[in-house]
Amino acid sequence: MKITVITPSFNQGRYLEETIQSVLSQQYEQLEYIIIDGGSSDDSPAIIRKYASSLHYWTSEPDRGQTHAINKGLQQAGGDVIHWVNSDDLMAEGSLQAIADAFADPSVMAFCGRSFIFGGQHEQYSSSPRGSLPYMFSKAQVDQPSTVFRREVYQHIQLDESLHYAMDLDLWFAFLCRYGNTHIAYSDSLLLKFREHESSKTVSRQDEMLAERILLAEKWKQKILHKDLPATDPSVESQKKEICAGLSDFQAYQLLHSPYLSAEQRKNLLAAISTRHLAWRSRLELLKLRLSL
Repeated sequence: MKITVITPSFNQGRYLEETIQSVLSQQYEQLEYIIIDGGSSDDSPAIIRKYASSLHYWTSEPDRGQTHAINKGLQQAGGDVIHWVNSDDLMAEGSLQAIADAFADPSVMAFCGRSFIFGGQHEQYSSSPRGSLPYMFSKAQVDQPSTVFRREVYQHIQLDESLHYAMDLDLWFAFLCRYGNTHIAYSDSLLLKFREHESSKTVSRQDEMLAERILLAEKWKQKILHKDLPATDPSVESQKKEICAGLSDFQAYQLLHSPYLSAEQRKNLLAAISTRHLAWRSRLELLKLRLSL
């Protein structure tokens, strides 16, 4: 089984080589490795060239951000299974074989393992939620580093380049609406080590990420309520009120309890969302409305 791994990168030279080595050291014969660099000004291009003979494709040129870089990689991908590994993360030993084993079952469209979060204040394991569809939507969470999709998924669902922080969650919701929760294989295997550091988006842009996630939840509430879905799973139709209630619970909880927002930011965010009747807004419009950075 051919597996494509895509690494989007921009000025991550201090981590990039370790990431590349963690992928190539898997020694998986049918690996197709793609690196999309956004025109880095550090030593990233030189690092990539060092491993060019082991890469299926690479480029270093300006792009429109991480999501655009991943989409560029998807255009070059020919694997039966496709995954992206960010340029500051590390694949765990044996990950590609574990992925191949999971997708040997042709009914499996997504595989969820575990990630290990390191480098920050707290080291911990994480994984994507499993359970009923309403529960999985209400968690509004996907562990992207350890969640892998079959190629067919990307042929039906495209990453939204207007999203800079929650494109993985958007993909997850679209997947659940198309395939339900019966085509997912789960494992406690460690697939990836997720690095937290001061310049990573999960650390440095937490309030913007949270705002995008809250509005993304509203987008999917409206899509589910109005049946504006690519191929609605029957279980989504039968549970749509529960799913929307779960998404509302997620939004309310984040607004009230999130540790990522100050009291003033929470007040501004709540005002921006409520005055717009929770309408889906672009990141730029949202920033104009409520962020005081």
